Amino acid sequence: MNSEAKSKENQDAKTTKAIIIVTLIVFFSETTGFLRDVLIAYRYGTGILSDTYFAVAGVTILLFNLIVNSVITTVIPVLSHLEAKHGKRQKIIYTGKILTMIGLISSFVAVLAEIFAPLLIKFIATGFGVDQFDLAVKLLRIGIPGIIFSSMIGVLSGFLQSEGKYYASSSTRIIFNLTCILYLFFFSSHFGILGLMTAAVIGSMMQFLILIKDLKLTGFSYRLSLKTKIISRDLAEDSYLNRVLKLSLPVFSGVAVYDLNTMLDRAFASFLSAGNISQLTYANKIETLVISIFISGLMTVAYPRITRKIAEQDLAGFKAVFQRTLNLSLLITIPASAGLIILGQPIVQILYQRGAFSSQATEITARVLAMYAIGLLGKSIREVTVRAFYALERNKAVLLNSGITLFLNMLLNLIVIKFARVELLALMTSMTIIITSFILLGQLKRKTGQLGLKNVLICSVKSLIATIIMALTAVFMYRTLLGKIDSESNVQVFLISALTIITAVIVYVVLICIFKVKEAREIIDDIIYRFLKIKPRKNKE
Repeated sequence: MNSEAKSKENQDAKTTKAIIIVTLIVFFSETTGFLRDVLIAYRYGTGILSDTYFAVAGVTILLFNLIVNSVITTVIPVLSHLEAKHGKRQKIIYTGKILTMIGLISSFVAVLAEIFAPLLIKFIATGFGVDQFDLAVKLLRIGIPGIIFSSMIGVLSGFLQSEGKYYASSSTRIIFNLTCILYLFFFSSHFGILGLMTAAVIGSMMQFLILIKDLKLTGFSYRLSLKTKIISRDLAEDSYLNRVLKLSLPVFSGVAVYDLNTMLDRAFASFLSAGNISQLTYANKIETLVISIFISGLMTVAYPRITRKIAEQDLAGFKAVFQRTLNLSLLITIPASAGLIILGQPIVQILYQRGAFSSQATEITARVLAMYAIGLLGKSIREVTVRAFYALERNKAVLLNSGITLFLNMLLNLIVIKFARVELLALMTSMTIIITSFILLGQLKRKTGQLGLKNVLICSVKSLIATIIMALTAVFMYRTLLGKIDSESNVQVFLISALTIITAVIVYVVLICIFKVKEAREIIDDIIYRFLKIKPRKNKE
C-alpha cells in the first residue's frame, strides 16, 4: 500500500471515529431533548396551552437552533479559505471580528422582534383567539433575547469545527435541554408556561460554558480582534466579513427550510381541531430525531472536509467526499423512514402517551409521523447537497430553492386543508421536500460536472432492497409479539419494539454487507479493526 493510499485510509478512519463519537453525543443531546418534550407533554398535554407554546417555540427555541446551525454553516467555509491564504493567527482575529458583527446584528434583530411581536404572532398562528394570542405575544417577547446568545454560540462552534474540534460544539444543546428539564421538574408548577420560555433563554446563555475548554486549546483569543479601534470601518472594508454577510441569508434560508415548512403546517393546523398543532410538533420532533442524530452527526464531520477540499481547489477530492457522504446518508435514512412508518404508533406511545397525552392523540400523531417519514429521503439528499453549494459559495441557488419549497408547500397545503386532516399537511411537506431536493441535486451536477450519481443510485437500490426485507421481518415480528402482551403497557410495548428494532438493524446490516456496499463495509471494518482492536486475518498469497 503506497503512502497516499495509507494516508487516505487513516483519514477515513479518523473521520469514521469522529462521526461515531459525534453521533453518540448528538444522540444523548436528542435524548435529553425528548425528555424535555415528554415532560412538556406530561405537564401540558395537547391542548390550547401547549399549542400556544409550540407555536411560539417555532419562532424562539427553534430559531435558536437555526441561528446556531446557519452561523456554523456560514463561518466554516469562510474560515477555511482564510486560514489557507493567511494562516491561523488571522483566522483567530477574524473569528473575533465575526463574533462582534454577528452579536451586533442579532441584537438589532432582537429589538425589532420585540417591537413587532404581535405582527409575528399573527403570521405564525392566524387562527388564535384573543386570550391565546396575548399569551403567545408574551411568550415570544420573553424568548427573543436568546437569539443573541445563539448567534454567538454559532460563530464559536463554527471556529471549533473548522479546527477539527467537533465534540464540544455538538454538546451545547445538552446544556440547553438540561436547563429546561430542571425547570419542568422543580419550578413549572410555580411559574407555568411563561417560566419555561425564560428557562429556554437561560439555557441558551449557559451553552458558552461547554465551549471554553476547547477554545483555549485552539489558542482562540477575542482580544486579538480588538486591536482595531474603529470597528465599524474595519467591518465595512473587510472582504471576509462581507462574505459572511453575503452568505448568511441564503444559508439561513437553507438551514431553516424544514422548520419554516413546519411552521407553515402549524399555521394551517391552527384552523383545524384543538391539539393538531401539538400533534404536528411531536411527530416532527420524532422524525427530526433521525436527521439530528445521524445525518447532522455525519455532516458535522463531513462539511469541514468538503470546504477544505474546495479551499484547496481539489475538485476530485470534493466529489469523492460528496459521493461518500451522500451514500452514507441514504444508507441511514432509507431504512429509518421505513422504520418510522412501521413502528410509528408504538414509538409515539412509548415517548408521549402519559398524563394528559391520550391514546387518541397517539394515533393521530403516529399518522402524522408516517407522512413526515416519507420525506426523510428528500431531507438526506438536501442536507448533503446544500453543504456542497455552501462550500462552493453558490448560495443563491439554495435561496431560490428554499423559496420554491415554501411556496409549493403552501400551495399544496391550501389544496388539502379542505379535507381537515392534519396528516395531509405533513404529507404535502414531505412531497415538497423530495421534489425540490432532487431539483437542487440536478443543479449541483450541472455546476460541477459528474458527481458519481450512478454509484449513488446503485447504493440506494441495494439499500431499498435490504430495507424491504428488513421491513417485512419487522412487521411480522412486531405483530407476532404484540399479540402476546398487554398493548396498553408502555413497558411491554417498549420491550417488544426494542427487540424488533434490534432484529431489524441486524437484518439490514447483514444484507448491506452481502450486497457489498463499499461505504458500509469500510465503517464496519474501521469499527472492528481500529476501535475494537481486532487484527484482520491476512490473506494467503
